[in-house]
Amino acid sequence: MSLTTTPGYVRCAMPFGANDHCDFAAMHATIHHLIYLLS
Repeated sequence: MSLTTTPGYVRCAMPFGANDHCDFAAMHATIHHLIYLLS
């Protein structure tokens, strides 16, 4: 979880800069990364 949370949180903080959107963006980014790796 740490590996996926760290990049997602950092990426979210830079483009969005909002705490509310950060959680959603982080989860969305994490899911996309997992799907990309699995594909």
